[in-house]
Amino acid sequence: MYISAIIITLNEAAHIGRCIDSLQGVADEIIVLDAFSTDATPEICREKQVRLVQKEWEGYSASKNYANSLAFFPYLLSLDADESLSEPLRAEIMRIKTRLRGAYKMKRKNFFSGKWIKGGGWYPDLKIRLFPKAVSRWEGEVHEKLITTEEVTLLNGDLLHQAYENREQFLHKTAKYSALAAGELYRNGKKSTVFHLIFSPLFRFIKMFILQRGFLDGKEGFFIAKTTANGVFQKYRRLMSLYSGEKM
Repeated sequence: MYISAIIITLNEAAHIGRCIDSLQGVADEIIVLDAFSTDATPEICREKQVRLVQKEWEGYSASKNYANSLAFFPYLLSLDADESLSEPLRAEIMRIKTRLRGAYKMKRKNFFSGKWIKGGGWYPDLKIRLFPKAVSRWEGEVHEKLITTEEVTLLNGDLLHQAYENREQFLHKTAKYSALAAGELYRNGKKSTVFHLIFSPLFRFIKMFILQRGFLDGKEGFFIAKTTANGVFQKYRRLMSLYSGEKM
């Protein structure tokens, strides 16, 4: 079975080369949909002789669905630019490549601030990444999710994710996602209450740091749980502000 690899990018020069290299020999074509990066991302893609298409950013799901439509082959292997296939995962895909059936999920291993994170719900961070083009599509604008009618099988090997190089990156992205999530809830008519502001962040911290054993990752695990909980608080605070502004 032939496979088209799909990657969407915006200023991913630090990661895109590693991502593309991990796909060589596994994918029969590699397509990069770039939202007009201003760094060296396009040049790296051209040097590695992948198919580069540039288009204005339309959101995560819309961009990924458009990129999927560009694929020539029936099976798609969708990676983010800061993800790459580990050698065991490459071998596993090659082993089953001639008899692909249904969709496949992978265990994503997240690298944060100099170490691989094991707890806090960050591993195994299961993601569907290999799937038939005809019956699958992305939905959702904040944390996009693949929707497919196919049965999903777990593959051996890890999908390596260079999540955040430092704490500042994580703080920035958490703030960005909390704003996006608040906007999505607002558009869907959801409202925020004092209960959400107090107990949702608290529960998220307890879940990540204690129930999902984030404490095993030491100070990094505490920081991840604390920052994520604050992101939940900010999401509901922003949502409340959106309704207050509407009434003014």
